[in-house]
Amino acid sequence: MAQNSPQSNNTDETSAETRQEVNYVPLTKYYVFNETGNILLSTTSQDENVLSDSFRDICAEAGVFFAAMTKSIHSVINPDTKQPYSIYNYRALKSVIDNSGVFIGVNQQRMTFKSEEVGENFSKDLIQFLLGRQLGATRLNFAQSMFGAMGEEAKCLCKREGKHTHDDDGVGTDEVGNIFFICESLLGMPLVSAIVVHYKATVEIDDDHDSLLDIVKDALGAEKKERTWEFYKDTFMFVAPKLIKNYAADLNATSTPDFRSLVQSLSVSLMEMKSAT
Repeated sequence: MAQNSPQSNNTDETSAETRQEVNYVPLTKYYVFNETGNILLSTTSQDENVLSDSFRDICAEAGVFFAAMTKSIHSVINPDTKQPYSIYNYRALKSVIDNSGVFIGVNQQRMTFKSEEVGENFSKDLIQFLLGRQLGATRLNFAQSMFGAMGEEAKCLCKREGKHTHDDDGVGTDEVGNIFFICESLLGMPLVSAIVVHYKATVEIDDDHDSLLDIVKDALGAEKKERTWEFYKDTFMFVAPKLIKNYAADLNATSTPDFRSLVQSLSVSLMEMKSAT
């Protein structure tokens, strides 16, 4: 037993050294959103002058693709409403994602959000919860209008043809959603991921559940109580598309053949969707 003691001590010391060597110390990250809140830039350096050209380029590609995605969705008429699809229509959003060839699914989560807040505070807490990041609340002024627009789309889905529910004939027919592009420069390495959040539209007409839209708009009076919502979060690796030459660097990018071709190809996938009726 005495002979084994030194060996045991050495093992403990080695284990301690190993644990110390692999100790993970996260770097400080700096965040900034674009005006709509759909594109988040994140870097490990506060000095924008040290950002690499490759990071700037990949951010430009993500921005161009988001513009093409938005334009393609709005350019197709929803056969159920006879109006253009909304960017918050999860069925349309998922169709573009599935058919674009630039998204690789890496994670799916079912998340439960609880809050006693309403209005702007609720919206800011919700977006930090969904993105899994603690962000400066003063920079999240877009959150209330964003979730309000999602709530409005949910009501439109529920009211379609006077129905309170949808026929379950396709994925996402009764859901609203939104997409966030996360462009990161981590120690100079450029990466882009996309997060899609979505929830059941029927929450807006559930008699046993406060309307998400009413919560966002602070239309429920002064009653203080904890409320619970269920969301789904899909995370994708975004593979930067090569369809647009030079990432649409000039101001006439939307009139180039490459951009029109991208918009048209995304629109075709929406046109091929079966009607929800």
